[in-house]
Amino acid sequence: MKPNNDTPIALNEVMKFAKDKATDNIVHVEEVVRGKKCNCVCLKCNENLIAKKGQIYTHFFAHESNSDCQGSQETDLHKYAKQVIVDNTQITIPQHGIITYSNPIAEKKLDENNLKPDVIADYLTQELLFEVLVTSPVSDKKEKDYQENERKSIEIDLRKIDVSTPETIKEAILNDPLNKRIIFWTPLLKEDVKEDNSILWAVGLFIVGLITFGGGRVEVTNPRQCCEKAVCKCSGAISPESNDDIDCT
Repeated sequence: MKPNNDTPIALNEVMKFAKDKATDNIVHVEEVVRGKKCNCVCLKCNENLIAKKGQIYTHFFAHESNSDCQGSQETDLHKYAKQVIVDNTQITIPQHGIITYSNPIAEKKLDENNLKPDVIADYLTQELLFEVLVTSPVSDKKEKDYQENERKSIEIDLRKIDVSTPETIKEAILNDPLNKRIIFWTPLLKEDVKEDNSILWAVGLFIVGLITFGGGRVEVTNPRQCCEKAVCKCSGAISPESNDDIDCT
């Protein structure tokens, strides 16, 4: 008996992913209409699919023909994850919380070494590399290159996630820091610090105001620390000139 719609689904139990013929995007079965009108094909064999979306059993894709193809769900989840990263601009990572990236591109070669991260994006003035783990961790060659060349890089582990809905998958990719590993991370450059200072000072001043009006007294010697850790130790005023030694790691 197939699991019902309330049961978390493990990868490979049923076909959850397909390709939308109209857009060539990878779609989850919950993102399409039921039946043949889903307008989808199998990512492995390219045959037409039917979206099975009844009221009792879990939703899944099935081949329109009597094909023996079972799809390629691990590969499809990997592709879907890359698409999610490319379609967004924020992600939560260990130690740094929510960061914002821009211009994400999937499967772009880094340099003459022919290394190809799953996704490359811009993070302020530096590159940010994403690797998605579904079956195999990032290769030793890649990891060594990223570390020796000080490339900011993150591995996202999706081996144990629930693939029942697009929401559970996107939550794991974008918002859960516990399934991510920093391969390499360097401090921000000085120009990045200056670019981000206005926001930091505004947040720092806001926190000072809250504590002051609440009867306390605060000295923020490092507004980034105040901002990221919500911890203030103090007894003085904030001076924008005092930010030369800000540690932006």
